[in-house]
Amino acid sequence: MRSPRSRWNRPDAACAETGERPPRAGVFFRFGWGCAILASSPAEAFSIELRVARSIVAGLALAGAASPFAQSPSAPRFAAPNLTPAGVRALAANCAQCHGTDGHPAPGSVLPALAGSDAHALAKALLDFKAGRVRATVMDQVAKGYSDAEIAALADYFAARGR
Repeated sequence: MRSPRSRWNRPDAACAETGERPPRAGVFFRFGWGCAILASSPAEAFSIELRVARSIVAGLALAGAASPFAQSPSAPRFAAPNLTPAGVRALAANCAQCHGTDGHPAPGSVLPALAGSDAHALAKALLDFKAGRVRATVMDQVAKGYSDAEIAALADYFAARGR
């Protein structure tokens, strides 16, 4: 049984605190911050209070769970360039699609041979593509994917290949 001071037994006193009029029928229930709910029984009023509290807790949990996703992602961290002989050979394999295996294009191709080229001239050409000073169908986009160290290693690799 509830005490005589319970919010169930004294709706007029609870309403006097908030300035509301007491209800005419049903059971008066005063929620924590002054909202009034009419219910037919104390059990129904408690059920309503419990559902409201659960909704508030669920909303706060969702807001808290979404906050990590609202932060801007950090810039991706790329692996250090693999400048070992096997790593440079793997980088050079990307060039084979257009410039042929080991920098030897197919006979009659309009694309330049990379094998046996001057390392300095080849590196300068790749850096010009990367900087956007020279435009091409795909080379300006491809060169942007390489670091300066990788470009120098590729230029040395193709310069060491015979014509």
